[in-house]
Amino acid sequence: MALKTAMAACVATTKTGLYANASEKQRQAYDRAFQAVALLAIQDSITQEQIDTVLAQLTAAYQKLNGEKRISLICKNTIASRNSFPSS
Repeated sequence: MALKTAMAACVATTKTGLYANASEKQRQAYDRAFQAVALLAIQDSITQEQIDTVLAQLTAAYQKLNGEKRISLICKNTIASRNSFPSS
């Protein structure tokens, strides 16, 4: 059940700015972690340790997604550059 829940959460995450605007490296790491979860979910026999490991890897990859942070930084830089122009 935990793996199915994690897979559903992954699909939802890929539709967010956190994922879509993340760096390519971070998206690839998240995708690899998701693939590990999906591959484990179709195995006939798995251990709790395997489940815990892939879920921990997925959580770590999720925490490294930097999409919204990048957008915020771009917006701040854009606003700062606009504010530096002299008024007419």
